[in-house]
Amino acid sequence: DAVIHLAGEPRGLPEIGVETFRANALGTFVAIDAAHRSGVQRFFCASSINAYGTFFWRLSGKAVPYTKLPLDEAFPPIPEDPYSLSKLVNEETCAAYHRAYGMTTAAFRFAGVWSHERYEQALATGLPPTTAWSDDLYQWVHVGDVVAGLRQALERADLPGFGVYTLGAGDTRCPEPTMELLQRLRPDLAATVSVPLPGRAPLLSIDHARQSFGYEPGYRLGA
Repeated sequence: DAVIHLAGEPRGLPEIGVETFRANALGTFVAIDAAHRSGVQRFFCASSINAYGTFFWRLSGKAVPYTKLPLDEAFPPIPEDPYSLSKLVNEETCAAYHRAYGMTTAAFRFAGVWSHERYEQALATGLPPTTAWSDDLYQWVHVGDVVAGLRQALERADLPGFGVYTLGAGDTRCPEPTMELLQRLRPDLAATVSVPLPGRAPLLSIDHARQSFGYEPGYRLGA
């Protein structure tokens, strides 16, 4: 048996911070505790790329201190808003229940999830030229790839006792090659690239999920 907990409040505004944090952090705690008390040994939950603290609702307004791209799970989280913080707390809750009770737990940092309708619309209209840098790293993921990734992790018998995994697309939302974008819009970040980025390769790494349970996104926005 397993529980996959995906419910949450996806708003990071400080004006509703208490409600957001309660729904996400306490909601996940209640769910995993109920799973443990019911004898369920596996618990997966929805985290978010916001747990990195580098994406939306950067309340301080400070620049993101990227030291290496693509961004991966080794980056020390720096959340500032209630939503991002709640997602990081969820990851720690999963880690705690693994340590305490030996449960197999995992938190999945979803990129910005696209419905199939949004995906089809993007294919139909084409990708517009990129004229400005975006701190969201032009990331996205199709909902079908999220579902497939969760299923792959669920079916993996040798999954580690606890893990955090980023589920994103295998490309960006931009028509231009990724290195061309960096060199044109953020040459300072081009120097931080740690692995080859051929074509439209993503700036949000999915290698940990690939290596851990064979995740491979099937939906792309271009050839």
